[in-house]
Amino acid sequence: MKRHKPPALPDSMFGWIIPLIKINQQQLVDNVGLDAVVMLQFIVMAIKLFSCCSFFGVVALIPISVTRGNITEANVTSTLDRLAITVLEDASHSLIAYLIFMYLFCFLTFFFLHQNFRTFLFLRSEYLLRLSKTLPCRSVMVTGIPRRLRTDEALADYYQHLGIGQVESAHVVRHIRNLNSLLKKRASALANLEKAYALYWGNPCPIPDYDPDRILDDAQLYQRVEMQQRAIEQDGNAIREQNATFLSGLVDLPGRLSHASGRKTRRPQIRPGWYNFCGKKVDMIDYYTEKFDDLDRQVCEARQSGEFEMTNVGFVTFQHMSSALIASQIAINPDPFNCRTMGAYEPRDVLWYNVIIRGRERLVRETLVWAVTILLSFFWIFPISAFSTLTSVDTLQRVFPKLVDAADDSPILQSIIQGLIPTLAVNIFMAILPLIFDALGHIQGIRARSAIAEATFSKYFFFLLFNVVLVFTIASTITKTIEELINHPAEVANLLGTTLPAVAPFFINYTILQGMLLMPMGLLLFGALIVRGFTHVFLCKTPRDYAQNRTPWSFDYGTGYPAPLLIFIIVLEYSTISPIILLFGAIYFCITYIVYKYQFLYVYFRPYDANGAAWNMVFPRVIVGMIIFQLTMIGLFVLKKYIVLGVLCVPLIVITVLFKLVMDAAYKKNCEHLPMQLLRDKVSRLPTHHDAAKETSSSKSHDTASTPPSLAATPATDSDNDSSDDDDSSHDDDQAKKLVDSASSAQNRWQRAVHFASSKASLQPQTSDAASLRPGQPLERSQSRHKRVVLDEDDYEAIPDRRTDYRQPPMMLNPGILDTGFKKYGNPALVGVLPQLWLPVKCPASGEIRQPLDRSKRLSSSQLHNERGQSSGHLASDLARMLRRAESAARHRAASTLTGIGGEESGSGSHHSNRSVVPVDTHSNRHEPLAKEDDNKAP
Repeated sequence: MKRHKPPALPDSMFGWIIPLIKINQQQLVDNVGLDAVVMLQFIVMAIKLFSCCSFFGVVALIPISVTRGNITEANVTSTLDRLAITVLEDASHSLIAYLIFMYLFCFLTFFFLHQNFRTFLFLRSEYLLRLSKTLPCRSVMVTGIPRRLRTDEALADYYQHLGIGQVESAHVVRHIRNLNSLLKKRASALANLEKAYALYWGNPCPIPDYDPDRILDDAQLYQRVEMQQRAIEQDGNAIREQNATFLSGLVDLPGRLSHASGRKTRRPQIRPGWYNFCGKKVDMIDYYTEKFDDLDRQVCEARQSGEFEMTNVGFVTFQHMSSALIASQIAINPDPFNCRTMGAYEPRDVLWYNVIIRGRERLVRETLVWAVTILLSFFWIFPISAFSTLTSVDTLQRVFPKLVDAADDSPILQSIIQGLIPTLAVNIFMAILPLIFDALGHIQGIRARSAIAEATFSKYFFFLLFNVVLVFTIASTITKTIEELINHPAEVANLLGTTLPAVAPFFINYTILQGMLLMPMGLLLFGALIVRGFTHVFLCKTPRDYAQNRTPWSFDYGTGYPAPLLIFIIVLEYSTISPIILLFGAIYFCITYIVYKYQFLYVYFRPYDANGAAWNMVFPRVIVGMIIFQLTMIGLFVLKKYIVLGVLCVPLIVITVLFKLVMDAAYKKNCEHLPMQLLRDKVSRLPTHHDAAKETSSSKSHDTASTPPSLAATPATDSDNDSSDDDDSSHDDDQAKKLVDSASSAQNRWQRAVHFASSKASLQPQTSDAASLRPGQPLERSQSRHKRVVLDEDDYEAIPDRRTDYRQPPMMLNPGILDTGFKKYGNPALVGVLPQLWLPVKCPASGEIRQPLDRSKRLSSSQLHNERGQSSGHLASDLARMLRRAESAARHRAASTLTGIGGEESGSGSHHSNRSVVPVDTHSNRHEPLAKEDDNKAP
């Protein structure tokens, strides 16, 4: 990373843990965004809660079970059973202690939830105030646009005349289904063309004087020289000779490739039929060059045609964030479903192929997806029930009697069979679900990637809660319950009171397995190593393949949130049934905090941020978990024949519901929108240009004394460059530390948020673009044609290695479009940056240390010309023709040299020619148009 680089960690076995924990919250916000910080705050809340609860559980509840329980009962078979509430006698007065601590645990949960809610609101407000000038904060998404407003100008004019603020721009989304297909085909043809060059020259290319930038420069100038030579053909031999000499220099470079590599290079061939297995062999470079050139021409013409149908969805960007806040919270149009306005997603977050789905189609999709989800919920019961029966000794005795007999002699084997195997089976089986839910989210027509993550979060958590907690608990005892119901119908209540808590050992093992095994394995990234290792060895051929394979993944909050949240609810539910689980729950969240914090800072890439929206989904689910916990305790007290305690639990449910309602009434609106007062206070603190000039002219006036120095220096604008951010970084860090260490009252917290956001420079510094090549300007030989394109909002900078130099960003967000330049709302298929031809990299010398490409070789997205006149399709064609002509010229020189050698051998007194023989490929296909044209032009 170039900016906001996380501190380097020690490379010792465990020495990196303490420095990682010491990284403060402000660094986390700057480096990984608010989504990650909010998730870590939830984990910290769980650590605090379960650490406090585990103290009371170990000191108070466990001694009660050990000293007052009846351990001679038949259902007490393990040490964990002796520590649970199960061992207490029916109607024992010791159950009163469990009621008291249930109230205590619930009120501690209320306290930490309220504290975490306020912390979230403070962080979110501070974060949004710092981003108030960015595009997403000043924009809204409009759905249900009437036909008369379905142009950019009409939509902008409509919102301009509403009187809520100046409109900066408006964009109505277009239908581009055919263009998406062309972009995918173009990207596929380009990938195959790059593979052909990699097969021909090798990647890395071992030729000493190989230079991909020089080759592409030659290809770009090749056509210009040919046109110039034809234009001045009658002007004299001198000019013709000069151009011929220059052209010879251009074509000699590819011609020297075979000679310098020390081996005979054979042009790759391919069968263009069905999956490359049928048809006559053709030259691979020529075939994919023509295919790519044709698709590139079609893409460029389609993008410039402007003949796209307008949809009923658009984006409006205002000059100020306050206008967007007002527009997203008021009724815009009196007609039903017209001009529904909401806060806009980031441009990189938008799923443009789902935005264009119409309302009726979206409704049908949502209905079908939810129907599939409900059916999946019921069908998933059967495998989970099968796994749960493995925890029953009676079931194992009937199915695997020999295995049970062997386990009786080995306590370790018995623990593995009854504890580890069912837990692993459930975890593996449930890991399939996120993939299904992600696919359902795309089918459902959800408009943003973050919204799909939220939908996956919702569905996946429901599955985990329903199948792992409820179904597993019931299914593990259902067989025995039915048998007892038939034989002794009056004993059902006693049976449920003793068998339902009997599943607690499984969930203790589940928590231990998650915390001690599965979560630490996240640091090893076994899945990524296996997948990427296989791809690297067997599938990667070109520099783009290697760069794409090494692109950092983004953290999937839809999969990452449900597992810790489920553990939170499990630990809370069994906190009084088996208090030892509180200790393992605290350990689990401590390990989870370390693993997730490391992954956020050093492993995963943040392509977009949802401003911590997931907390709005976490809070109500914690409340649901608390109600399940309270209902469980009511049933347990009733079944333990202490009905009074069960009745005394009912007020706690009422208190929990009231707590949820009060928190929603107090904070829900502020969770969805930034309070206008904070934005107003920030604007009032910013100096005007007149005030800034006045302070500059007067060295020390009373205005300077009344205005904070950080505000008097420079107002926070979008035009702040990298250098200003770097110069002020130390001052901003000191200021952030003072803010965090200040008083914690509510009024001071909001004032600090406003003050910090006002004095802080823009969170997203603007990159400094290099000078672009204007149309018609000659390309200098010192300029690099194949520039590196970096993600504008990206701090990551990869170091070139042996097989790739990371010249271009990957294509992870939109097929056929580079992940760069998303600074405005518009379908990337229309305004995105197209990938360019990426030749093999040069093989580094022995012992050479590769460095990142310098700033002169980077090119901003605004400087890339996607017009047909400078398209990469013509560039690829020029390169192929130049290469063919070079090979043809080399063959002529080789034939002339051989003729000369034969003449010298037959004559006397002749000296040998000192011109080297360049070995060329004689297996080239001569029947392709490129080959014919170049052979005819050969000198």
